Amino acid sequence: MLSDGRTYLMGSDFSVIDAYVWGSMWHERSGAPIQHLSNLFAWKGRVEDRPSVQKALRDEAELVAKHKGQIACP
Repeated sequence: MLSDGRTYLMGSDFSVIDAYVWGSMWHERSGAPIQHLSNLFAWKGRVEDRPSVQKALRDEAELVAKHKGQIACP
């Protein structure tokens, strides 16, 4: 679908489908060789450039650090 030039999976606007697919991508952990899918990786970059996604990743990292005891819990 991304090969037709659309910005996000359903068109020009970010949607819950983009959030779900991005959040469920396991390629890095699975070792599946998908680097050749340039349109997918361009889309992934656009999603990861969104301020809300960057904030979510920071928040998640903080929670993981707390869980691992790397920083003190309040």
